[in-house]
Amino acid sequence: MPEWLLFALVALLMLVGLVGSFIPGLPGTPLILGAALLHKWLAPLSVPWWVVILMVAVAALGQILEICAGVLGAKWFGASRWGLIGAGVGLLGGLFFSIPGLILGPLIGAVIGELALGRREPADAARAGLGAGLGFAAGLALKVFVSLVLLVLFWGAYLLTVFRGAP
Repeated sequence: MPEWLLFALVALLMLVGLVGSFIPGLPGTPLILGAALLHKWLAPLSVPWWVVILMVAVAALGQILEICAGVLGAKWFGASRWGLIGAGVGLLGGLFFSIPGLILGPLIGAVIGELALGRREPADAARAGLGAGLGFAAGLALKVFVSLVLLVLFWGAYLLTVFRGAP
């Protein structure tokens, strides 16, 4: 494959991955990482292995923290088990409504879970819902940040290799 075509393909996949950091249904971070691995496989001298390994570690840590952010946010604001379950159901429902749905879905789900199943006071349910919404918003921001870090790592290493000459 010509180098310019590989460059274009990897850049396109990474751009779609960056957009996927904002849009549910598109795998953001995994797509960026997959594009980097594809590039390393097809052009082995382009980016050092330590950069690829660092990218895998950053992506894995980002995925774990993103998942934990919503739960920790809800828990920190006092959500019960029912509030956490409601936040999860709300997140699934919010997937169909893009970014506002990803933030409002867990918030509304946690409130409904707390009120209907947890038999909590409205103020406590609202606080748990706020925590779930803030936690998932923080998770979304973290996902975008991790995607940008991956892009900087890959393209920085790529450009250094190109300007220095392949090792």
